[in-house]
Amino acid sequence: MRASVEPAEYKHVALSLFFLKFANFKFDKRRQDLIDEGKAKFVDIDSFYTMENIFSLAESRWSYILQNAKQPNIALLITGCS
Repeated sequence: MRASVEPAEYKHVALSLFFLKFANFKFDKRRQDLIDEGKAKFVDIDSFYTMENIFSLAESRWSYILQNAKQPNIALLITGCS
């Protein structure tokens, strides 16, 4: 991050990552709740997340970000512009 981001811009990157981590935590919790309630067949349906005011995450899941963190095009991967 330091090599490609100006120091004055760190806060924007860091806040975005904090938000993605928080959104992913809520998403994972809702996903597990659906499984625990015997509704595993609904885990891939966006409306089961949005009805609880939870973002349905696609490629911005935290595990995806961690897997690709060292890629030079990580920002494009996260935004889906790859």
